[in-house]
Amino acid sequence: MDSTFRALLITFAVLVTILTAVTGMALKSFTAAKDSADLVNTSHATVAELTAVLSSLQSAEGSVRSYLLTESDEDLRSYRNAFNALGEHLEVTKALMAPYPDQQAPLQELEAMMLERVQLARELTTAKRQGDESTVEQMLTEDAQGDGSFAIGRQVQRLRSYFISELSRLDTLAFNRDRNARRSLYLGSSLSFLTIMGSVWFIRDSLNHRRLASSLLEESNQDLEAQVATRTADLDEKIRELSTQNLENAWRNQALNHQLRYNNRIIEAVSELVLVVTKVGNITRTNAAVEKSTGFENAHLANAPLHQLVSAPRSDVSADRALPLTITNALKHGFDLLDETVEVTTKAQTPLVAKLSLFPLRDSDQVIGAVITLRLSPPTSSAS
Repeated sequence: MDSTFRALLITFAVLVTILTAVTGMALKSFTAAKDSADLVNTSHATVAELTAVLSSLQSAEGSVRSYLLTESDEDLRSYRNAFNALGEHLEVTKALMAPYPDQQAPLQELEAMMLERVQLARELTTAKRQGDESTVEQMLTEDAQGDGSFAIGRQVQRLRSYFISELSRLDTLAFNRDRNARRSLYLGSSLSFLTIMGSVWFIRDSLNHRRLASSLLEESNQDLEAQVATRTADLDEKIRELSTQNLENAWRNQALNHQLRYNNRIIEAVSELVLVVTKVGNITRTNAAVEKSTGFENAHLANAPLHQLVSAPRSDVSADRALPLTITNALKHGFDLLDETVEVTTKAQTPLVAKLSLFPLRDSDQVIGAVITLRLSPPTSSAS
């Protein structure tokens, strides 16, 4: 894969990773901010409802006191309306504080105190309507000696303090979350910018290297073309020389073939028997006079031992033993033999008497065989 294309793929992958991470952080921060906003709204509403609860209680108790003094139906309606509002605010407060299980016990205590105050108000109004002033005064005296209203105020204040501290905590959490989101955004933007700048630098450097490599390749191609042209000219010259040499070799081979053919014709024309033997005494070639005189075909004598065709005269027992040794020594040491009397075996089983002459064949001063000539003796006349 091309390095520039690989760099682009890596850059794209890094940018996608950074953008995915930043987007994930942003979504997480947005969700957390939404949850925090809901909690903040709930806390504010709870503080407001607690304040309304206390205000409604104070208004209701004020209406009760007015009614006890005036026995006015207007004050009675105000007292009832205030307690109804108190109940509504208390129910709303309970609904708002439902997600806070740790504050349910203080809320239940507050509700119990509220019910006691409502019950006291009912008992006071009932005793007033019945005209039992002594009971009313006794209940008011006992209430004045107790701390019911103050206890409710303290309980409300404790709950309000909890939610005010919760608002402070949420505000701090939102501030830290917003700060972390900004840092993440700045970090992601910085990394994206650095990645893009690094990729731009790498691609620019890669393009420069490509241009340099292209220039060097062009120069190399020019040098190579020059070398190819030089080598081509040298090869053409060599081809011309080889063509001339091949032509000369062809003429030389033709001359050698003519010479070889002439030599064969000369050997075939010789009336003497001519044998070519190896260094170990095996026949490799004969002329036509051998087949004519002995009756053996050249194929029959090929690679046959010399002693099957040539032997010492039967009348000379010592020569019969000495002749093979003499021929072997001549082949081994490379000296000539001249006019050795031998008998030549024929196919008709009629031996011929001949004079054997041996001439060693050498190759680089090494004896590789010999040429043997057999000059047949004329047949002798039988006595009458």
